[in-house]
Amino acid sequence: NGLSKAKNKNFNPNRAPIITPKDGWKGIKAGPVGKFTDPKVNVVCKCEKVTEHEVVTALRRSLPIDSTQGIRKRTRAGMGHCQGDAENYNCECRVADIIARENGYGKKEEIGRRPWPA
Repeated sequence: NGLSKAKNKNFNPNRAPIITPKDGWKGIKAGPVGKFTDPKVNVVCKCEKVTEHEVVTALRRSLPIDSTQGIRKRTRAGMGHCQGDAENYNCECRVADIIARENGYGKKEEIGRRPWPA
């Protein structure tokens, strides 16, 4: 006959967005790694203005993320005109560092990366 389940009346199929609309550069700052310590201010991806807070929020959601590509799809970090290029702002490595820190990975090699160069 199959599986029958009662509908959950509290279920909401719409998830809250991760990306926070920005008003230019007001309230956010970009700089060398470690210069800004407040996650809500620290910009990880300059082109798309993605903050560290947005990346951490995406990591703490219900679906586990273990790759920079997973973060890319949820926050747009690394999807700007530089495509996460190491010669520009190096946002793919910045995102990988946050994934390693938040997921407790010992080595950055454990983090999935894109299979092609930036």
